[in-house]
Amino acid sequence: MQLNKRAGEDRIESVEIVDRAGQRKTIRAEWFVLATGGIETTRLLLASDPQGRGFGNHNDKLGRYYACHFENLFGKLVSQGAIVTYGFEKTDDDVYCRRKLLFTPRRSVNIACLTACFACTIPVTPMPRMAAP
Repeated sequence: MQLNKRAGEDRIESVEIVDRAGQRKTIRAEWFVLATGGIETTRLLLASDPQGRGFGNHNDKLGRYYACHFENLFGKLVSQGAIVTYGFEKTDDDVYCRRKLLFTPRRSVNIACLTACFACTIPVTPMPRMAAP
C-alpha cells in the first residue's frame, strides 16, 4: 500500500494497492481513513513521503511516544455453565458483560503492582488449521 500526496498540499490524493490477483490499483477519494493500528498507520505515513518527514509530521512527532499494553497469556478460566457469546456473558439481569480480574487495593500495594487488570479474552487463532479440536 502506498499513499500518494496531493501536489502542493499535505493531503492524500490517492492510495495504491495490490489486489489478491497481484494487480496494482489506484483508489482516489476526497477523504481517507487510516485505521491500521498505531504502528502500521505511522509506518504508512512515514514511508509514503520519502522526500519529506512523512504525512502530517511537521513537528517530527509521528511515531514518537508510542505506548502499548503488555499482554501475556498465563492461564485459563473455564465458565461453569454460563453461556458465552463473542466473549460476552449475560448477567442475571440480562446485561452483556465481560469479566475481568483485579487485585484488591490492599494486595496491589503489597505487591507494588498498582495498575494490573486481567481481562478474560479469547485468543485470536491466526489460521483455521491451528484451532483447537
